Amino acid sequence: METETFVLMPKRVLDDINQIKINVEQIKHAVESTKKVGETLYYTSQVARLLRKAPKTIKKMIEAGVLRSTANGLIPESAIESYLKGD
Repeated sequence: METETFVLMPKRVLDDINQIKINVEQIKHAVESTKKVGETLYYTSQVARLLRKAPKTIKKMIEAGVLRSTANGLIPESAIESYLKGD
């Protein structure tokens, strides 16, 4: 007979775990939908290295609308190309 183990965790920890699960699912969805189009998505840190800027600067560029990103904060390759062309 199998026994079940229960672990008591504060609600805050459970909320954090649930939010992480939601974020992971959103990223998976964004990546899958991009695969259909064939476009590569990049993390903010990857774009920062590519453009030789701080990750915080990249985030500010996204907030200002200078650089386009998905709802999950991933940056499509076409957005990087548009930025470099000055579009």
